[in-house]
Amino acid sequence: MSYDSGVNAIGRLKIGELAERTGTSVAQLRKWQDRYAIVEPERSAGNQRLYSEEDARAVKAMCALIESGLAPAEAARVVIADRRREQAMPEISALDLRSESERMRRSLMRLDGDGAAASIERMLASFSFEVVVEEVLLPYLVDVGERWTLSEDTIAEEHLASQLMRGQLLGLPIGPQLPGRARALLACPPGEQHDLALVIHAVALAQEGWEVTLLGANTPIATISLAADRRLPDCIVLAATMPGVLEPVLGELEMLGRTHRVVLAGAAADAALARRACLAFVDANPVRAVDQLLVPGI
Repeated sequence: MSYDSGVNAIGRLKIGELAERTGTSVAQLRKWQDRYAIVEPERSAGNQRLYSEEDARAVKAMCALIESGLAPAEAARVVIADRRREQAMPEISALDLRSESERMRRSLMRLDGDGAAASIERMLASFSFEVVVEEVLLPYLVDVGERWTLSEDTIAEEHLASQLMRGQLLGLPIGPQLPGRARALLACPPGEQHDLALVIHAVALAQEGWEVTLLGANTPIATISLAADRRLPDCIVLAATMPGVLEPVLGELEMLGRTHRVVLAGAAADAALARRACLAFVDANPVRAVDQLLVPGI
């Protein structure tokens, strides 16, 4: 039996297209639909089931949760709960993105974690990850960093913002976990305590289907080397924002680069520094860097 996998005139997906889009099978989709009701198909005039982009995201999230070790029934409960939460949340228009961003900033300056978290959640529910990161989160982080250089009064704000953003971003659905996908190992060098840019790198890669191992802040180079030998990544992304943290470990990084592809990123890295250790460098922001990481020679 074959399936027509086209998209119908009103933008809904037929089941074959949904299976192809999510890296699953028609039989698996029908099983999850009948047993767990994680998708909500409409019926066409010809009584054919049609699926939305929200259904596709739900299936991708289901696949990712099962891949992470959850049983299908538990994964379905998580997906359904997330979907109900998103449906209950009022959407905001593009015209409101700036005002919601300002609301988040004001909440963070008051150290109002609940208010800031609600703003971040509303934006992520209404706009793509890329838009929220590039238009709101990265500009805010630059601003709070500049204010920190002038006064230590922003330390608590920066810590709160990092905690909230990290939690929200790491909770986003990730891309389909397909066989043969690229692998990345991500870490910050010793002395680098700010790992939010690294988290954004990780989420951007995961949403593109990469297999990501996130080691986080202040990671010894020896630990990164051991993890790389175990995971055999296509690339190691080392992100640094604090000036001076990379120079003390350039020798170790050069050694690591002889056996693994190491890519420097972040405000504290530059092409000249990377050349000194014979490493690659990406100067794009964490979202746009995804397209560069598998390009030879960068």
